[in-house]
Amino acid sequence: MTPKEFARLTGVSAAQVSVMLSEGRLPVRAVRIGRLWRIPRADYEAWKSGRDQ
Repeated sequence: MTPKEFARLTGVSAAQVSVMLSEGRLPVRAVRIGRLWRIPRADYEAWKSGRDQ
């Protein structure tokens, strides 16, 4: 998923998601392809379930 999709699902702005990814503050294994970030959906699900508890 893209940072924009992650942002829409989490309620955080896409710019904030990109900054957090580049600073390593999101607990997901994001992959950078060129200038674009990709976040595995499984990591989003794990992050979401950990936050809901």
